[in-house]
Amino acid sequence: ATAAKLHEFADNGGRIFCIEAVPDRSTGWSDYEKRDLEVQGWVRKMETYPDRFIFINKPASDFLGWYKGVQEKYGIKPYVKIREPKTFVTQVRYQADEAELFLFNNSSSKRSTPLDIIFDKNVIKHKQAWLWDAVTGKRFKLELKDGHLHINLGPADSRLIVFDHHKKGIAWKAGPVAGKNLKELNNKWNVEFRHYDGTVKKEELDKLVDLKELPAYAHFAGTVIYRKTFQLTDDQTLNYLNLGSVYGICEVRVNGVEAGIQWFGRRIYPIDGLLREGVNEVEIKVVTVMVNYMKTLKDNVVAQYWTNLKRKDQPLQSMGLAGPVTVY
Repeated sequence: ATAAKLHEFADNGGRIFCIEAVPDRSTGWSDYEKRDLEVQGWVRKMETYPDRFIFINKPASDFLGWYKGVQEKYGIKPYVKIREPKTFVTQVRYQADEAELFLFNNSSSKRSTPLDIIFDKNVIKHKQAWLWDAVTGKRFKLELKDGHLHINLGPADSRLIVFDHHKKGIAWKAGPVAGKNLKELNNKWNVEFRHYDGTVKKEELDKLVDLKELPAYAHFAGTVIYRKTFQLTDDQTLNYLNLGSVYGICEVRVNGVEAGIQWFGRRIYPIDGLLREGVNEVEIKVVTVMVNYMKTLKDNVVAQYWTNLKRKDQPLQSMGLAGPVTVY
């Protein structure tokens, strides 16, 4: 059925690119020999359209440059352009009735990146741009000039941009990454390690660091609770708490009030109204991955198979709150 639809697509003017291989098999085992011959028959029919059924090889490296060359050679006009593409940033377009949806995703867990994006005018014509927050369900209005959008993706971050005919809504305002009156909270943290095995340890860290760099906790797995107090004078106005680098799911409380849970992107929390003059306390819980601990379970066959053996040997993963933590 798929091969027949592809033939119909090519027969109506569509182009199909086969990268380093031409389909010759069907899916599944039921009547596979008969269905393989059917696939091969449809492929032979598509091969009668050499300008629409195209075989190409891929390079050993520089896939971005290669793909750009394919676009130029075959006149493929992109519906969205990224000024400086990154190999760890992907983009997918979806279409719905009277709407265009674009998902931009940063697959790197450590790197942030700015994106300068230009949407094709014919795709977004007469439509309003929105940023949809998939976590809260809220939608924010974007004002684009000539289809141009600048966004900043944090680690493991994504943005869903939607174009439709709705006009009224709240304008998008990104939280600042830094600001005036910045105060760093990187030194002297009281830390509680609650291991998955039920043990609990407490320590004072002189500075925040990736736990895999501490021999005593490189193979930790569980919840790490970071606590710190700091002074605030009556003439200081601080509206944001930025956790810096975090490896895991984090939950923040400021003066006993929950500020939220985050597990992707930049860990920036609005804290307006949560601070007070004098002593303030911040508590940050980070739930870590289990892989570093699993590597130590020598008698667990499944754990060893997925973390230590042959091609599945996993390097130690970053864990915990590495900071720097700032308020501004």
